[in-house]
Amino acid sequence: MLSDQRRQPASHKLQEATRLALTARSHIRKFQTVPSHYCRHTSTKQYLPETLTLIEMYRLYVAECREENVTAAKKHVYFDIFHKDFNLAFHNPKMDMCDLREKY
Repeated sequence: MLSDQRRQPASHKLQEATRLALTARSHIRKFQTVPSHYCRHTSTKQYLPETLTLIEMYRLYVAECREENVTAAKKHVYFDIFHKDFNLAFHNPKMDMCDLREKY
């Protein structure tokens, strides 16, 4: 009988995925957020500028990673981190709008 001499794979992939997730989280945290204006007491959601999009954020993240010679996380990983780990939105909710603001 031959003994099985295969080794278990190293956990390099897990460590790499964790490192990429940390860089993606730190990048998302760099964006300036504002709290909900009118429903502050009932909502913890923070808002990003409505001119910004998730794709634009990812593009900036990839550019920053290139400058620092760091491997960027895949787009789906970045999007998952954004949606699962942060309570952010890109536009003000309708209940946040006052009459004066809606005129504009």
